[in-house]
Amino acid sequence: GNYTISEAAKLLGTGQKRLFAWLRKFSILNNRNIPYQQYIEDGKFVVKTNVLPFSYQSNIQTFVTKKGLDRIREYFSQKAIDLTKFPA
Repeated sequence: GNYTISEAAKLLGTGQKRLFAWLRKFSILNNRNIPYQQYIEDGKFVVKTNVLPFSYQSNIQTFVTKKGLDRIREYFSQKAIDLTKFPA
């Protein structure tokens, strides 16, 4: 299944804001917290757009796939990164 960033963060033992910060630091997400195309095409992330009823606004939500979660866990453990801290 797919996980929200909040759910993925909990499974990785960190918080949502810290995980977003790390994924931006390593250029996996852009400054709007949307994954770059290569990570979507690799099947690591899914982006869903929801149009809000009675308005012309849309909401974009990023989800991490099981493959993406496994890769994030592997990547950060290889680099010995402490996900409980914010990137410097």
